Amino acid sequence: MALAASLERKRLESVHSGKSMSITWKLPQYIVLAASEVFNIIGHLEFFYNQTPDTMRSMCIALSFLTISLGSYLSTLIVAIVSVTTRGGQTGWIPDDLNNGHLDYFFWTLASVTALNFVAYLACAKSYRVKKVLVED
Repeated sequence: MALAASLERKRLESVHSGKSMSITWKLPQYIVLAASEVFNIIGHLEFFYNQTPDTMRSMCIALSFLTISLGSYLSTLIVAIVSVTTRGGQTGWIPDDLNNGHLDYFFWTLASVTALNFVAYLACAKSYRVKKVLVED
């Protein structure tokens, strides 16, 4: 999200100076986002497969996917909250014409929420105890 915010700031600067910017500048952020999603989902599945009781594996993996869907709903809520910035005749952060808005502020907001989520993750990970897996020879 920080990469997207930085790129959006650069895009807005180029638009306001009358220059155009190639869409290929977006490729690095999409590659980073796709790679993080892939590694995250694989890590979730591996964690739930190894660390949950055998009788609860499928339910825990399903709960993992449920958290991803809840994250999508949370994203919708964040967009709705950010839409408040359009009140009072202001263009807001996400107007119809993105050249007049501040999509970079929105990306920085998402980066901040992600950083807070990471801090919460670290707090949970610190108190986590690994399940001992016995391997039969």
